[in-house]
Amino acid sequence: MTDPEQSNPMLLEVEDLEVRFPGSDAPVVDGVSFSLAAGRTLGLVGSSGCGKTTLARAILRLIPARRGRIGFDGTSILDLSPKALKSFRRRMQIVFQDPGGSLNGRMRVGEIVGEPLLVHEKIRGRVLQERVESLLQRCGIDPDTASRYPHEFSGGQKQRIAIARAIALTPALVVCDEPTSALDVSVQARILHLLETLQTEYGIAFLFITHDMAVVRHICHEVAVMDSGRIVESGPVDRVLEHPEHQITRQLLDAVPRSCGIR
Repeated sequence: MTDPEQSNPMLLEVEDLEVRFPGSDAPVVDGVSFSLAAGRTLGLVGSSGCGKTTLARAILRLIPARRGRIGFDGTSILDLSPKALKSFRRRMQIVFQDPGGSLNGRMRVGEIVGEPLLVHEKIRGRVLQERVESLLQRCGIDPDTASRYPHEFSGGQKQRIAIARAIALTPALVVCDEPTSALDVSVQARILHLLETLQTEYGIAFLFITHDMAVVRHICHEVAVMDSGRIVESGPVDRVLEHPEHQITRQLLDAVPRSCGIR
């Protein structure tokens, strides 16, 4: 999914961001800076525990940042009041790693996908039902199954439902936190294809968290490699993957099976 040029306007700008957990003297995210243009995909890669998910959650203001700046479409979101942030959240969504755990097992699928529309747009009744059915169909789920519960679906179907929920409000940014790591290879490919299609249709920017360089090659335009809370290497996917400069990048590449054709 790489291309040589990009002229899209900048959507997300992170500057010198630091995150620390309560009671810890060492930062989990340490002076991280990067940018992401509208309609593009940035792969955030690194080994487990390097700070990828913590960084993403801080960007969404799910956890507090100690210092730094997060600019989103010209707005400094760290300065937003709780009321302003609630309204702003419709433009930033997340798809979690565990498709089962991220869906409320006590809610029907139609309720899960429709909840953002109900909360933010106050849509109800037949209009809400039609929007939900359209979202499910767009993400490859039979609209007639909207009355079922999450446990009645496969892992790949659950992730499609989670994606349908994430795009319900047509966000500008979707954080994908290892959304395919719990799925088998064939299902992974279908989910990645769905994300690519949705990006083309809606112009969504993706911050794609993963440790799998084969996935990065497939779906990302740029990549940033993290280690111990810092970005140690970044750039266009082709350049970073073909000419890695940092040891961590080379280790992640070495972990990819040769059959994937990544190198």
